[in-house]
Amino acid sequence: MAVCLRRERTDSVIVRFRDALVYRDGERVADITNGEHIVFWLVPGTHRIGVSTQFDPVVEIDFIVTSDPRYSNRASVSFNDDHRIVLRRVAS
Repeated sequence: MAVCLRRERTDSVIVRFRDALVYRDGERVADITNGEHIVFWLVPGTHRIGVSTQFDPVVEIDFIVTSDPRYSNRASVSFNDDHRIVLRRVAS
Protein backbone atom coordinates (compact mmCIF):
# COMPACT_ATOMS: atom_id res chain seq x y z
CA MET A 1 0.00 0.00 0.00
CA ALA A 2 1.19 3.51 -0.78
CA VAL A 3 1.70 5.79 2.23
CA CYS A 4 2.20 9.50 1.51
CA LEU A 5 4.08 11.73 3.98
CA ARG A 6 3.89 15.44 3.11
CA ARG A 7 5.87 18.25 4.67
CA GLU A 8 3.63 21.28 4.84
CA ARG A 9 5.02 24.43 3.23
CA THR A 10 5.86 27.30 5.59
CA ASP A 11 7.13 30.84 5.21
CA SER A 12 8.77 30.77 8.66
CA VAL A 13 12.45 31.54 8.16
CA ILE A 14 13.23 29.72 11.41
CA VAL A 15 12.10 26.29 10.11
CA ARG A 16 11.84 26.67 6.32
CA PHE A 17 15.42 25.56 5.66
CA ARG A 18 15.52 22.71 8.20
CA ASP A 19 15.41 19.22 6.71
CA ALA A 20 12.84 16.86 8.19
CA LEU A 21 14.53 13.51 8.78
CA VAL A 22 12.10 10.67 8.03
CA TYR A 23 12.14 7.27 9.76
CA ARG A 24 10.23 4.10 8.90
CA ASP A 25 10.15 1.34 11.52
CA GLY A 26 13.14 2.91 13.30
CA GLU A 27 15.37 3.27 10.21
CA ARG A 28 16.20 6.66 8.70
CA VAL A 29 15.03 6.52 5.09
CA ALA A 30 14.91 10.10 3.74
CA ASP A 31 15.16 13.83 4.33
CA ILE A 32 12.41 16.11 3.05
CA THR A 33 12.47 19.87 2.71
CA ASN A 34 9.81 22.58 2.76
CA GLY A 35 6.81 21.50 0.64
CA GLU A 36 8.18 18.09 -0.42
CA HIS A 37 6.56 14.70 0.04
CA ILE A 38 7.65 11.08 0.04
CA VAL A 39 5.73 7.91 -0.77
CA PHE A 40 6.44 4.60 1.00
CA TRP A 41 5.24 1.23 -0.23
CA LEU A 42 4.38 -0.75 2.91
CA VAL A 43 2.62 -4.03 3.57
CA PRO A 44 -0.67 -3.76 5.48
CA GLY A 45 -0.26 -3.72 9.24
CA THR A 46 1.17 -1.43 11.90
CA HIS A 47 4.36 0.48 11.15
CA ARG A 48 6.21 3.21 13.04
CA ILE A 49 6.60 6.45 11.10
CA GLY A 50 8.84 9.08 12.65
CA VAL A 51 10.32 12.50 11.91
CA SER A 52 12.89 14.78 13.50
CA THR A 53 15.27 17.62 12.68
CA GLN A 54 18.85 18.16 13.73
CA PHE A 55 17.37 20.10 16.70
CA ASP A 56 14.40 17.89 17.67
CA PRO A 57 14.10 14.37 19.08
CA VAL A 58 12.34 11.78 16.91
CA VAL A 59 8.54 12.07 17.01
CA GLU A 60 6.88 8.75 16.14
CA ILE A 61 3.36 7.53 15.55
CA ASP A 62 2.03 4.02 15.11
CA PHE A 63 0.68 4.07 11.58
CA ILE A 64 -1.79 1.37 10.56
CA VAL A 65 -1.54 0.72 6.83
CA THR A 66 -4.84 -0.56 5.48
CA SER A 67 -6.84 -0.89 2.30
CA ASP A 68 -10.01 0.02 4.24
CA PRO A 69 -11.46 3.13 2.51
CA ARG A 70 -12.49 4.59 5.89
CA TYR A 71 -8.81 5.27 6.65
CA SER A 72 -6.27 7.44 4.88
CA ASN A 73 -2.70 6.33 4.28
CA ARG A 74 -1.48 9.94 4.53
CA ALA A 75 0.49 11.83 7.15
CA SER A 76 1.56 15.46 7.53
CA VAL A 77 4.76 17.01 8.90
CA SER A 78 4.59 20.57 10.19
CA PHE A 79 6.02 22.78 12.93
CA ASN A 80 4.18 24.13 15.97
CA ASP A 81 4.35 27.66 17.41
CA ASP A 82 7.52 26.71 19.33
CA HIS A 83 9.17 25.62 16.04
CA ARG A 84 9.11 21.95 17.07
CA ILE A 85 8.37 19.29 14.50
CA VAL A 86 4.90 17.68 14.52
CA LEU A 87 3.68 14.50 12.78
CA ARG A 88 0.03 13.56 12.40
CA ARG A 89 -2.16 11.29 10.32
CA VAL A 90 -4.54 13.19 8.03
CA ALA A 91 -7.76 12.47 6.18
CA SER A 92 -7.75 12.07 2.40
